[in-house]
Amino acid sequence: MGDVDPTIRTPRLDEPRKRVPAGSVGIADAQTGVYPMASPGGWRLVGRTASQIYDPRRQEPFLLEPGDTVRFVPVETAPGTEEARPIELLSEEPRAPAFVVHEPGLLDLVLDAGRPMVGRYGLARSGPLDRVVARLANALVGNAPGTPLLEMSVLGPALEAQRDVIVAFAGGGVEPRLDGAAVQPYRSVLVRRGSQLEFPPAGAGRSGYLALAGGIEAESFMGSVCVDMRGKVGRPLREGDVIGTAHAATPRHGFAFSPYRRHERTLRIRLVPGPQFDAGSMRALTERPLRIESSDRMGIRLSPTTARGTGIRSEGNPLGAVQLTSDGHPIVLLNDRGTMGGYTKPAIVHPNDLPRLVQARDGAWVKFVRSSEP
Repeated sequence: MGDVDPTIRTPRLDEPRKRVPAGSVGIADAQTGVYPMASPGGWRLVGRTASQIYDPRRQEPFLLEPGDTVRFVPVETAPGTEEARPIELLSEEPRAPAFVVHEPGLLDLVLDAGRPMVGRYGLARSGPLDRVVARLANALVGNAPGTPLLEMSVLGPALEAQRDVIVAFAGGGVEPRLDGAAVQPYRSVLVRRGSQLEFPPAGAGRSGYLALAGGIEAESFMGSVCVDMRGKVGRPLREGDVIGTAHAATPRHGFAFSPYRRHERTLRIRLVPGPQFDAGSMRALTERPLRIESSDRMGIRLSPTTARGTGIRSEGNPLGAVQLTSDGHPIVLLNDRGTMGGYTKPAIVHPNDLPRLVQARDGAWVKFVRSSEP
């Protein structure tokens, strides 16, 4: 919201906080706003509101709409804002049970193509980190692109088949094993009733995808079954969950695909100019390899460059944008990023290279190069 009175304008923090409580009221330059849910943020906090801006359990989840006029009024006592409770999306009693979860992995999420047109409310679009591999997994079992499937990272779940099911695994990070024997990725296989499917860690890659013929049954919220943990929508798998298929399907098993794999000690990733492009920042990003320091579904943080980011008026954050912190760390913004941000973004990862980048693990080296494409 904005613009605020010039007498109370104040610059945003040089480095955003890792977590700002829901209901916090902040100011950044000429803008003010309320954090609808707990999230990272770099605005100067001036108060809190007891009004619950967002609750996914309400018929209308969002209290405010773009274009509304808001007036803040003081109260005598400090308000306590209640955190919204998550909603369940995975069906408790699926119509066609396929697997029971005996042990969850590190982060097992049911995802489809993503939640469209929700950025204006502050929700993440979500969706698979590696959209290319997710499409391949679905195609191998005869599903349409965007059919709900399971994304797992580094360590996947232990599952027991409740009936004969045709599945396909694609991607990296884990090694699928059926009754203790390795299963070839990028191939549709028949899993017999009572068989055990496990996904221990593998040496390469970060995200893998398990597609079930017929897709995974889950409830839709605002046009998608995607889990959005920051938005209190759904949750990762846990012990005892039953995964069911959404539709009847009778595809044949044995379909396979051999992806082209280019093994690189240092990933070569193209950049295109971003919203706050400047030649100096692009040179700093591309002058030497950078190491991935940490990563999650919100973003990838790399080792520092000589360039320095600054605060700007908050604007939308594109997928793959390279945000520069005040100490020179580039952060590549991913699917669960904050939809708005007030820090400079001099570059964007080329969309065709983003699937390769998201498969890189912490500690990997990345060499950014400026794309020759317009």
